[in-house]
Order: sequence, then C-alpha cells, then structure tokens
Amino acid sequence: MNQKEDLEFDGFRVERESFLGGDCYGVVTSCKKDEKGVSYHLEVEFDTSTAKFHFSKCYAHEVVPCQELSAGGKLKVMAYLIEKAASAYVTEKAAVQKMSLEKLKVLYHEDEVVMGEILASEKANGLTIEESFFLYILAQNWANGDEFSWACGGVEEEWVSLVEEARKMKI
Repeated sequence: MNQKEDLEFDGFRVERESFLGGDCYGVVTSCKKDEKGVSYHLEVEFDTSTAKFHFSKCYAHEVVPCQELSAGGKLKVMAYLIEKAASAYVTEKAAVQKMSLEKLKVLYHEDEVVMGEILASEKANGLTIEESFFLYILAQNWANGDEFSWACGGVEEEWVSLVEEARKMKI
C-alpha cells in the first residue's frame, strides 16, 4: 500500500497510505487549519479484523476524534480503504499459495520430512480446505510421480492415479 493515488474529500488530499501492521490500513491527509488557525491533518484507519473505521484529527501534540467530515467525504475515504484492503488481501493470498506450493516442493524433495509436518508448518491463512488438499496432492504428485498409495482399512494397499482422480473431480 505504498502507492499514493490522488484522492480528495472534503478539502483534504491523501498524502500517504500505509499498512499499519496486523489488519489495519490507513491514509494520512494533507494539512488544514482549524478555526483557531492551528494546523492539523486527518488519519483514517480501517481495521479489517473488526471492519471498523477510525477517523482522527491530528495536531502536533494532540489527537482527537474527527467529527467534521461530511457523510459523502466519509463514504469516499471508506470505499477507498476497503478497495485497498481487498486488493491487498487478494494479492497476499495469491502470494501465500504460490509460496506454499514452492516451499512444499523444496521441503519434500530435499528433506525426508513427513508430508503432514510440512503442511502443518505452512502459513495457511486464507487457504480453504480444498486449496490445502490440492497443495497436498500436488506435493504427493511431486514426490511420488503420478501415483501414491494408501492402506484401505489397514488390510490391503491400493494404487490410485492422480490424473484419473483429478479427471473424476474435474480439477
């Protein structure tokens, strides 16, 4: 969220965007002077974990709640931050999935680590059970070629073609 877009609302202009850590995105505006002639800027934060916005009026040595924005101004900056957070989430999720698959390939190929331990060690935030299973199958395919086995009822072993199973599941 380092790129700055030209967003203006209620006489303010976004000067800086930031990812404040955790699940918080924010913007800092240009300065204005209040009715007493004292300079201040606004900071608007969006906490994605609680879906709440915080509007602050920031003076040199004091931060107070901001009550002066119009409904339209608030909506404009709120929509802007939601769009930024959603875009960052999609980008982050794609990076986590790609990184996880690559890490699985490297870890399983180079180390003799049990697959479950590798999957348990992965950062799985944002992955569905289907995506996690898909990564597991890809890792098995990477390690064992086109087939892997499992014990059915603990009595006999059965060979299954991943390609055949994927076709059945329409993957």
